[in-house]
Amino acid sequence: MATNWSKESEELTFEAKSRYHRQIMIESIGEKGQMRLLRSSVFICGCGALGGAVAEMLVRAGIGAVRIIDSDYVQLSNLHRQTLFTENDARLKRLKVQAGQDSLAAANSTVLIEGIVDRFSSANAEKMILNPFDADKKVDVLIDGTDNFSTRFLLNQIAVQYNIPFISAGVCGTTGQFLTIFPGQTPCLACLIGNDEKDQYNKSSQNGQFVETGNDLSGSFQNPVSQSDFVNDNDIDSLSNLFPILPPIVQLMAALEASAAIKILSGNREAVSKKLISIDLWKNQCRSLDLASLVQKEDCPVCHRKMDERMSQQNVDSEANS
Repeated sequence: MATNWSKESEELTFEAKSRYHRQIMIESIGEKGQMRLLRSSVFICGCGALGGAVAEMLVRAGIGAVRIIDSDYVQLSNLHRQTLFTENDARLKRLKVQAGQDSLAAANSTVLIEGIVDRFSSANAEKMILNPFDADKKVDVLIDGTDNFSTRFLLNQIAVQYNIPFISAGVCGTTGQFLTIFPGQTPCLACLIGNDEKDQYNKSSQNGQFVETGNDLSGSFQNPVSQSDFVNDNDIDSLSNLFPILPPIVQLMAALEASAAIKILSGNREAVSKKLISIDLWKNQCRSLDLASLVQKEDCPVCHRKMDERMSQQNVDSEANS
């Protein structure tokens, strides 16, 4: 794999300057920001519609290392929205991460792309977030490409535990929601919904219906129930059980996720929106929700517990230094 910078001079190579020229021209990025991107790493959970689109954008932007996990294989019904794959991939029923890795490598051979054939779980979570360049560190950003809240909540817990920015999005029908979480600075997913409520929320969100629950913000982050892509493309009844998706909403939400990652990784964290953004492409509607009032919510089972742990550790350190 060719490198995009010279280790001796720590400068961009001529090839990198040429490849990323139009991106480097953006004043807030420049060569310094591009160098940051080339040395950064991300973990993407899911190699389907959202995950695959985000991965392609970040690989083309020159993110140094991209690790992506998925256990599904490519099917014909994926192709209308999952842009990494081809008809031949579906015909051969190739694993998504393998087909995706080939597609991404063909777009940018200088990026370290690691495809993991597995389901993201508590058993492999810590291994998945190890920095590919330095195993003593963690990846710089976690990105949500999932279709269910169980996995999304696990990502949220890992993000809070290890203080890693977490970029999350979801799509259903013609609508999509997007949120970036900075642990300790913004509300986490459990602040919005609460771990105890997520099972009931999944049930109330069947068929991808947008749910409003009075003053509760849980309805603001839409989520269809978990649906496996292991369906029979020749069985119309099987296909009819899946929730609808308009392809452009996938690309729009993926673009929001990718742009947030690029801002963070290039050293422009302040440019990232901290609001929950909801867009309906069909109705031409866009709304945002300020979540500042929920920061470190006292009854949050995830980030408030982490805050208590930090305070306890600070007390221990203070006693040790006294």
